[in-house]
Amino acid sequence: MRYTPLSEIIEKFWLERKNREASSWTQHRDINMVMLATSLAPDGYLTL
Repeated sequence: MRYTPLSEIIEKFWLERKNREASSWTQHRDINMVMLATSLAPDGYLTL
C-alpha cells in the first residue's frame, strides 16, 4: 500500500501521449500497453 501514490504518478505520466512517444516507451510498446492497461483495470486481469 505504501507504493500506491507512486503508481498513480507513473500512470498519470504514461497516460500523457507525449510521454508515450519517448523511446523508453516505443521500444517496448506492446508490453508497456499491456502493463498500463493492467494497472488501470487490475480487476479485469485478476479475474481471468
